[in-house]
Amino acid sequence: MTDYYAEKLQEGLEYQDFVTKYFSLCCYSSKKWQNEQGENTLGMEIKYDKVLERTGNVYIETHEKTNKDNEDFVESGCLRTNSWLYLIGNYTFAYVFSTKQLKNMFEKHVFAEKEIGTSKGFLLSSNEAHKYCIHEILY
Repeated sequence: MTDYYAEKLQEGLEYQDFVTKYFSLCCYSSKKWQNEQGENTLGMEIKYDKVLERTGNVYIETHEKTNKDNEDFVESGCLRTNSWLYLIGNYTFAYVFSTKQLKNMFEKHVFAEKEIGTSKGFLLSSNEAHKYCIHEILY
């Protein structure tokens, strides 16, 4: 695992803790429970988008790799989860999407793919995110 991947993982876990406290969720730690039940008791995948406010875009991850030198990506984010909700945001606000809708958008190539470091996915403008999300949260 590279330092970059470890740093992004830690940022994501800290944001997950923040959202968990906000919703009073119980998160599953083991791979077994996460694979069988999802990330938490609500069935919500939680993703941190550090640059959301600066760029005005929401990055929906679909694939990842632990090291930029790895040849292949593996499914992640909205494609790998068995959660029915997908929350992405920062410490100011967040969008909640239906995971099923995000998968459909990816499969139909509604938005162009983008590769960022060890991640691949697609971008939604804040207007598109507002249009397609099922809920917006202001913390």
